[in-house]
Amino acid sequence: MLRRNRTVSDELKVEKITLYKFYKEQYKNDLFYVNRKYQRKLVWTLDEKQYLIDSILKKYPIPMFLIASYSDENNDVKWEIIDGLQRINAIASFIDGDYAINYEGNYGYFNLDAFTGYGKKISEGKINQNFPVLPLEICEKFLDYELSFSVTGKDDSEVEEIFRRINSTGRKLSKQDLRQAGVTGCFSNLVRKTATYIRGDYTDNDIIKLSEISTYSIANKELPYGVDVNNIFWVKKKIISEEGIRRSKDEEIIAHIYIYLLTGGKRSSSFSSLERAYDIQNELKSALDRAVDSEEKIIYWMELFSKTICLINDALGTKDFSEKLFRREAVYNKDYAFLVLFCAISKLLLKGLSVSDKEEFRCRLDDLGNKDLSDVSQSAKTNWNKEIRNHLIDRVMSVLEPCFSYSLEKLQPYPQWDVKMVNFLEHASTEEQMYDFKVGITNFREDTFNKDCISKIVKTLTAMVNTKPNEEGYVLLGIPNDDDDDAEFISKKLKTNVEYCRHYKILGIQDEANIYYQGVDNYLRRIKETIENEPISDSFKNEILTKCHPIEHKGKLLYLFVCKSLEPVYYGKELYVRYGSHEHRVEFGTDEFNTVMRRFFQKDYSGRPGDLNTGRITMP
Repeated sequence: MLRRNRTVSDELKVEKITLYKFYKEQYKNDLFYVNRKYQRKLVWTLDEKQYLIDSILKKYPIPMFLIASYSDENNDVKWEIIDGLQRINAIASFIDGDYAINYEGNYGYFNLDAFTGYGKKISEGKINQNFPVLPLEICEKFLDYELSFSVTGKDDSEVEEIFRRINSTGRKLSKQDLRQAGVTGCFSNLVRKTATYIRGDYTDNDIIKLSEISTYSIANKELPYGVDVNNIFWVKKKIISEEGIRRSKDEEIIAHIYIYLLTGGKRSSSFSSLERAYDIQNELKSALDRAVDSEEKIIYWMELFSKTICLINDALGTKDFSEKLFRREAVYNKDYAFLVLFCAISKLLLKGLSVSDKEEFRCRLDDLGNKDLSDVSQSAKTNWNKEIRNHLIDRVMSVLEPCFSYSLEKLQPYPQWDVKMVNFLEHASTEEQMYDFKVGITNFREDTFNKDCISKIVKTLTAMVNTKPNEEGYVLLGIPNDDDDDAEFISKKLKTNVEYCRHYKILGIQDEANIYYQGVDNYLRRIKETIENEPISDSFKNEILTKCHPIEHKGKLLYLFVCKSLEPVYYGKELYVRYGSHEHRVEFGTDEFNTVMRRFFQKDYSGRPGDLNTGRITMP
């Protein structure tokens, strides 16, 4: 996590840096960061990127970059980009070889031989060089160009105001982007995080490396970024156009929905209401911020939003929104119609109801728009105010409520992990020492119970707690490891579909439990009985058994092991730690053993059995 470097003066200072130094010493060392609280996604087209590179090669001046200076926990200085994200990315991605240019009759990619020592790395396969390449002298000329950076040390609120003012002129952001950029608060945070979760570019931490920004940007036909716009719910179901997504129309709809839900329908869904929700001097913003003033509340509302989206998506099936509800392509005020349907379903969920008849629920959406939403869908010009909106929501609720009941909740006792799963998997990708995954407890090739899998889980947990004392380690059952290539084989064998979250394949344990163990209860009983016989201390057995529990994600049941320890934990008579994603046995009495002991006791142990300074710590 980054924090503001308070030693940097509030006065602006200008630094000139060659492109050679910018790329090799700063960009490649992750000096640059992006704050997603106010920075938009990558939006430049390939033509715009190529035009900038051409300008640099022709020695034309380009605008100065505005940077806020931070320091990390090691007091290493980092730069957060306030203005110039699109240009910095265009330069770095050109050198990375993401695209080629045509310069004075020479077509090709950046020639990495322009960097000292890169030629050898290319020949050794350590760096990838795309071909054809531009002449070496053109690329060396490019690296000689000087960039100008204006660096400030102002605090967060001032940085966000600077960003808002800069983007109020020139190539403007959308109105919603400016609302989000120009204000901080719990409500705006909720809207932004919900939007990124539904789109698929969610990050738990708002500050990310510049080198990662393409992963969380929307791809186009020329620039294959990490998020495929055609797979985004809003676009796939033709609720919002691709251009609407790029202009943050989804965030506007989400904000209107939350205004309705958080105020109980007492506020309108008008443009002026949206403006007040982001006005730091308006009481509506204060009321909305109070309603979601903790991380727990934000997660609660995001989980509700996700559950509602999943219900709608499942009910639409292969049809888009207009085909299902209106049986036609052209529908006026589609955003109003969606808001009404979404709020009606959410209110039923808030009452503690769940869908008890999925088929009937799907049928009742057929032609629902023509029957019950004609007030807003028949003409582009329509009356849309608080009273009409609330009336339509109540009407749709009455149509759908017979498909819901209270009883189903008793059949779903497991905690729902929608947003939490994304957070969990994001941490797992960066902190692999304390996270591990197993697909199941069965040998699917031989169709037998795999006791060794549970032993491996227990050994892994001991290694985790020895690696980071008093920090929790996690093993999640129902998800294959990255290096497990059996996911497709197992899914076919179990006749179950694969859900995806980040790059992880989620199979779950439900089908495995039903096919091989006559149900989940017997499956979990087998796990616990095996753990009881594992060669670990009774206290650590109790730690594992009292904290392990089932969770559910998108209809997939998983089993989570959680544990931590204030004391070293042995597996049998051996001590293990984690290096990356692998367990390593520590030899007793070695320097490595002493290092592990110090993590717990912070003492200089001699390493002699029975005489680790106190003489009280011995092999088990």
